[in-house]
Amino acid sequence: MTHLIAWVKRIEADTKCSRIIYDAVKPGMKFSEAAKMFYDLMLQEGVPNGYGGAHNVGLEHTDQPWPTGAEPPGTFDHDFTFEEGTVYTLDMPYSEIGWGTTHVEDMIVVRKDGYEALSSMDTTLKIRPT
Repeated sequence: MTHLIAWVKRIEADTKCSRIIYDAVKPGMKFSEAAKMFYDLMLQEGVPNGYGGAHNVGLEHTDQPWPTGAEPPGTFDHDFTFEEGTVYTLDMPYSEIGWGTTHVEDMIVVRKDGYEALSSMDTTLKIRPT
């Protein structure tokens, strides 16, 4: 039962933090700001090691350019900006060795004054009997 309580706590934290970040998204905001917010908010919820990042969505799952060569980490500037009218997802998984993972990722369109959800955004935990 303790394991289930810990799981529910992590999922609830992931969902809560995601909602706060979605509400903060606006044109001109950097992807790195969303990632830092998620990390900091998960810590505030008592869940260490939270990480997340935004990426745009188009013909491919992630359409933005990424380094594909032998560039060392940190040498390629890929801190993109949310742009009005573009589809994004805030990819916010939580993984912990020995425990498992949660993953919140909903599609949004960035609008002038916020976002429009393209999915239900329902991340409630559903437990099915075995």
